[in-house]
Amino acid sequence: MYTITKKSKHINKPFKKRVCALAETKGVKKMNQKQRVLDYLRSGNTITSLDAFHELGITRISAVVYNLKRDGHHLIKENVTVKNRFDEECTIARWSLPCS
Repeated sequence: MYTITKKSKHINKPFKKRVCALAETKGVKKMNQKQRVLDYLRSGNTITSLDAFHELGITRISAVVYNLKRDGHHLIKENVTVKNRFDEECTIARWSLPCS
């Protein structure tokens, strides 16, 4: 799933390549974090902090979600219980867009 390019040594994933390809279109600015999250969610995905880091390179997804809500976007938050690396239960947030 991960590929390392020889030029930059950066880790790329398919979604990131698609976003960069859109940004490289002549006359179009690069997408900011809010735009990347909205595009990701509109694709039918849900997002957690780990997804945001791996898929979009965003380390503070909660701040982006806060800004999106402040801008008038309606996001649904679901608390999910998972096990951490020490086999302890913990709760994480999973965000999604409402069904249209």
